[in-house]
Amino acid sequence: MLAFTRDPGVACLVNLSDEPVALPPGASVLVASVPVAGTVPVDGAAWLAL
Repeated sequence: MLAFTRDPGVACLVNLSDEPVALPPGASVLVASVPVAGTVPVDGAAWLAL
C-alpha cells in the first residue's frame, strides 16, 4: 500500500496489495477509484479527509 498525507488533513491511499486495507478511524472518503465501504479494495485508490 502507498499512503501519504497532505495538509490540512487530506490523505491518499493506494492499495497495491492482494488484500483490502481498512480506512483510518474517522476518515471520510472525498473521492475514490472504486466503491469504498470501510476498506480500500485491491487495486483501488481513495482520497480521504482526516
